[in-house]
Amino acid sequence: NTPFANLAISGLYKQRDKRIAEGIGKELASDYLIWNANLSRSLSKQLSIRLQLNNVFDVDYQNILGATMPSRWLRAGVQWNID
Repeated sequence: NTPFANLAISGLYKQRDKRIAEGIGKELASDYLIWNANLSRSLSKQLSIRLQLNNVFDVDYQNILGATMPSRWLRAGVQWNID
């Protein structure tokens, strides 16, 4: 088996009504766009590795008013298939 690599890029655009909570000084923007990237590589038939970069451009956004979502962050993983 020949090892392979896979790159996936995804985006999320959300549009909604703008909201402001003056008491806590927070604002829920009317829209935002974030990008994520995922790179996986098969090292053998049983072993593969994966890197996922979320919020590639480090966008400051909230899904719930007052709860800021994480900035750019990286996840890594290893998958081992037992036959």
